[in-house]
Amino acid sequence: MKKAFGSILLLTILLSGSVIAQPKGLDYYLKMAGNNIPNLLELQNQAKSIGLDSARLEASYGPQFSANSNLLYAPVIDGWGYDKAITNGQNIVGGVTLSKEIIGKNNLQTRLSNFTVQKQQLNNKADLSKKHWNRQSPISISPVTATCNNIY
Repeated sequence: MKKAFGSILLLTILLSGSVIAQPKGLDYYLKMAGNNIPNLLELQNQAKSIGLDSARLEASYGPQFSANSNLLYAPVIDGWGYDKAITNGQNIVGGVTLSKEIIGKNNLQTRLSNFTVQKQQLNNKADLSKKHWNRQSPISISPVTATCNNIY
């Protein structure tokens, strides 16, 4: 009797443990799937890239500084090597450059507005992707019942 009661109790505990389902509902998983659409993530990354490109363009219109140098040393060891009369033993050349692009009055604003238009196009594509996802999500949940829409 005790064995039967113990096995029934153990079976009840195991079955009740398996009845506990996922802690998060279907709405959560649909929302997470909607947030992780690969096409949407790609469009968001492209929009970030356009932001970096516009920042780089703005930085390139400021003064640009560069420094270059060349060093040549002709070794002579115990009379073997290059002749100092020809090579002067060493040659050091250095140069510093400071430059600024001279442009028309609204050239920078025109080029930056091009980035703004490209970013807006990407945002529009992202909005279309979201609407497409919401329209074609395989499961739509109503307050009363859950229905499944087969989309082919």
